[in-house]
Amino acid sequence: MALVVRKQAPVETSDRWEDYDKTTRIQLRSIDNPQYQVAIGRARRIVEGFDQKAGSEPVAMDGERTWFDLQSAALAHYVIAGWEGVPDEDGNPVEYSPEAAEGLLKADVSFFMWVLNKATTIAAERLKSVEESVGKPRRGGNGKGSGAAPRKSAA
Repeated sequence: MALVVRKQAPVETSDRWEDYDKTTRIQLRSIDNPQYQVAIGRARRIVEGFDQKAGSEPVAMDGERTWFDLQSAALAHYVIAGWEGVPDEDGNPVEYSPEAAEGLLKADVSFFMWVLNKATTIAAERLKSVEESVGKPRRGGNGKGSGAAPRKSAA
């Protein structure tokens, strides 16, 4: 089988605003964001490192961070890009920062799941858009699709 380099559209990293509720909007990036992917890869290696140190003992080690903590940090820094209408306990608006977002993600599992779901949806929609614009070759063909049958040699 011959190698074929196919056209690929660049990964779109533009932010998208999503309504969380009637008064709150969250600015999100896709989970296919390269910085997020690097952070998640690093988080996996951190967890694996603790697993190797712990061996078969099912106990928490000093300084160990949970997968949830690491995922919250990655989402806060690389997927959530901003927000409007997020209040503190007294009803005062909270300015977006990765640290504030991480705290909110850790404190509210439903918000964590909403962010992860929306960011995944953004990635899926972007992939579908890329596939539609780049196109896919038909199965069983070489991608050229001329439709002409090969010539028979005169023997």
